[in-house]
Order: sequence, then C-alpha cells, then structure tokens
Amino acid sequence: MRSALKFSLIGVLAYVLFLALRFPASAVVSRFDTRPATLSGVSGSVFHGEVDSITLPNNSLPTGPDQFLVENVSWRAAPTALLRGSGAANISFDAYNGHGEGLVAQTFTGTSEVRDFRFVTDAEGVNVLLDPLAEVLGQFAIDITDLSLRNQLLDAFSGNIEWRGAQIVRPVPAKLGTVTIQVEPDEPQSHVATINASGGDLTISGTVKVALNGDFNADVLIEPTNNAPRELTDMLRAMARPSSDGSFRVRRNGNFKRMM
Repeated sequence: MRSALKFSLIGVLAYVLFLALRFPASAVVSRFDTRPATLSGVSGSVFHGEVDSITLPNNSLPTGPDQFLVENVSWRAAPTALLRGSGAANISFDAYNGHGEGLVAQTFTGTSEVRDFRFVTDAEGVNVLLDPLAEVLGQFAIDITDLSLRNQLLDAFSGNIEWRGAQIVRPVPAKLGTVTIQVEPDEPQSHVATINASGGDLTISGTVKVALNGDFNADVLIEPTNNAPRELTDMLRAMARPSSDGSFRVRRNGNFKRMM
C-alpha cells in the first residue's frame, strides 16, 4: 500500500512538472519585472523557448554603445538539475558578430551559475564595444569553465580568453600573434589572470591579481622584437624603464571600479 502511494505521488509530481515546463514562456515573463533588461519576441514554453532580442543599458564599459544587444536567444531546460537543487537551462545566443552557448543555472539558495560556456566572435564585433578608443583585428574565443554570482555579485570565476591573429590598429599599431588570458580563483575573494602573448611584435608574460572589490595588482614582462614599430616601443618607454636586455617590466596597482 505504501509503495503504491509513493509511486502515485511521484507520478503526480512528474505530471505537475511536465505541465509547468510546457507553460507558455511569454505568460511567465510577463509576470516578472525584467528591468533593466528589455525582452522582445518571447515565444515557446518554459521548457524550450526563444527571445528575439534582449537589450541592457551599458553601465559597465566606458566605451561602446549605450545599450548591449543580444539576439536569437534560445533555451532548453535541464530538468535533471532539479535533483541537484537548482533550475538550469542550456542556452544559445548571437551577439556582436559572434555566437555563444552554455549552461545557466539558478540554485534555490539564490546563486547564479554559468558552466561550460563558449563565445566566439571576430574583431568587428569587439570594435563596436571599444569605439572610439581603440580598434583591433583577429578572432576572440571566451571559454568559461565556471562562473558564479551570489546576490548579483561575482563570487567565483574560472575560464580562458584567447585572441588569435591579434592585431591593434589604434591607438598604436601592433601585431601580437596569439594572446591568452587564463583566469582562476586565487586567495579568498580574489582571482589571478595569467597573460601570455607570442608570435608578434611583443612577447608578453605576467599576472594580474584582482580582488572582488576591484583592487588589482599587475606584474607583466613585455619584450619587443627587433621588428616592433617605433611607436610601440615609445609607448612602452612611457610606461616603464627598459632593462638592459630591452624588455619592459610593467607593475601597476589600483582599483578598476575607480578607473571607469
């Protein structure tokens, strides 16, 4: 008798979950305040739906457009995540000449997580965000192994950024070859980014330690090649005194939030 009751309850819960996931996405979105984001063209269900476009005000970058635009957003729920105490969905989207996809989860304790995320775009998309201060060439690939937000604030991040065919057009022309930035948690409340570049006018190696409050400490060694443009070496001389071998060691500390 108890087994029959148990299986009946499981069946009822499974049916309720099925109905919830099949509920129209537009009806759910209309009941929530999504500000500051603006959603257009919501279709499909909670389980599998699409949004034509999402716009967000640019409150984080000192350059680029007034609003961020993400298009062709789609998601498919991952019901198995409920067993781990979170709601999750596999998402894909287009933004700034590139495409991204990954897993987004929201735990029942209020922590937001991003896992197995990859976004690839070219310089045309990046230049929209850098204008009018800089212009670059190449292709960018961002891989996020794990990112978590607690109370809408960054809690932990690990991932890799690769810039292939890296070139700077302005403010100073330079060929950088391949640039990689590996980010990992360091001490509590801080992360360390390991930077390397090779195959261009400069060989770069070093680290930047960043605390969650925005404080940073950078220690980067830059070695120009014999073919490096004069404008580039002049810029480096303005940043640091050259060593006897012609390399430049750049050390800086400050707070990113106060710089923006």
